[in-house]
Amino acid sequence: MAFSRKSLLAFLLAALAWCGQPAAANDVYEATVSEMLAEQAQRIQQLETHLASLEDKTKLHADGCDDDCCDSCPGVIAGAELTFLKAHSNGLVSTTPVGDLTLVPNFDYQVAPRAWLGYQFAGGLGLRATWWGFDQGLPPSAIASGFGLEATTVDLELTDAIHLGKWDLLASGGLRYARLRQDVIGPSLLAPIDLSRDFEGLGGTFALSARRGLGGTNLALIGSARGSLVFGESFDSITSAGFGGGLPGPLEGTQRTLGSFELRLGVEWSRELSNGARFYTQTVYEAQYWQSAQLFDGLGGMDVGFTGVAVNIGLAR
Repeated sequence: MAFSRKSLLAFLLAALAWCGQPAAANDVYEATVSEMLAEQAQRIQQLETHLASLEDKTKLHADGCDDDCCDSCPGVIAGAELTFLKAHSNGLVSTTPVGDLTLVPNFDYQVAPRAWLGYQFAGGLGLRATWWGFDQGLPPSAIASGFGLEATTVDLELTDAIHLGKWDLLASGGLRYARLRQDVIGPSLLAPIDLSRDFEGLGGTFALSARRGLGGTNLALIGSARGSLVFGESFDSITSAGFGGGLPGPLEGTQRTLGSFELRLGVEWSRELSNGARFYTQTVYEAQYWQSAQLFDGLGGMDVGFTGVAVNIGLAR
């Protein structure tokens, strides 16, 4: 009987030990699974954060930009400029019975405004409209009763901003409207001669601008060159009361071509703004040459040039 009790007790202890092992194993399993689920949840959270960051960068690249996602931020480009230019004209050279008659105006420096407005897209391409106007008249002098000169240009261009190392380039090309009017009232043997030319036309223009920063400062060297070729009509007139019908008088519009070339060199101070734009002010030397066709047989051409300085402020991208 004693043996039976000992055997029964051993059997019960063995059964309890056998039943407790699965419970302990189950606890270990549940702990392991909980730890794995926590790790997976953490990884999923990290992936969601990374995807959100990628979506923000993609949106900035499509709708805007920062310094990391693209080279040129989209936005408005604009500026205003005052040019202080002196006009140079070949004047009027005519052959008369008593010799050559030469009338060369002596223009002074004149303020001529310039303004531009446009928009630049992400990536560098943009659109720009530019207007410039010059208007000066001279009072009577010993050689002439008066001179007058008007010049106007309007450019509609496609622009492309290009970054090459330390150089910032801006290429532009498009349509140009140009008007050039010249008036000369000069003496003659019998009576003053009234001569005028009024050209107006439309053509093409192309320009290239370059900018090179100076070290780590806000200063930069700048330069640009532009060429234009305009086709249009010129309304010419040469009259004099003393000659009666001996001079051509007003003529119907004549098809003519006007070519112009421009050069600019100077310095710039600029500052980067928080919205991605660059505010700048520039001081440049400017030279223009307008090549005009001969007015009449026996009269020299009326080419015009402009030289001087310009000061501007603007926004670029």
